[in-house]
Amino acid sequence: MVKRTWNQTEVAEAMGVTRVTIIAWTTDGMPANERKDKTKGVEWRYDLPSCIQWYKDREVLKATGTDLTKKHTLIAAQIREREAVAGLRELELAERQKELIALDEVMLVLDTLFGTIKARFRAIPGRLRSKVPEDYIALVSKELDDTLELVALTPDSFGELPEQAD
Repeated sequence: MVKRTWNQTEVAEAMGVTRVTIIAWTTDGMPANERKDKTKGVEWRYDLPSCIQWYKDREVLKATGTDLTKKHTLIAAQIREREAVAGLRELELAERQKELIALDEVMLVLDTLFGTIKARFRAIPGRLRSKVPEDYIALVSKELDDTLELVALTPDSFGELPEQAD
């Protein structure tokens, strides 16, 4: 027999609180499970008897003045773990749906593109030789070399970028 699970609204009604309270209690560690829903995304599902037991235990701990620090630390760690797992699942989904591109693929495309751009820039002085005085060719070559040096910077060498000439 399959065990019935409850959504936040149903648990709130059964426990006589608001849905906002259920969300807060989930953050505080009330037992809940994620369920993927194609139309709603992630939906929290609850086992009502476990939720009621969690609430009773919590109230007893509060009433007896028991230090909840350890329990809250564990709960916070569990929440962080759930969030990390959810984040990884989202990344995996984005990758499967081709919404995420691997860095090495991006770098390959950029290397090819920048290689083409550099080759075109380096060809400019040769194309100008018959049309412009040689001292202008030297000036254009220097500016192009400086620009290409800037384009050749890698993310590791971005510290200080050279200032642009006016």
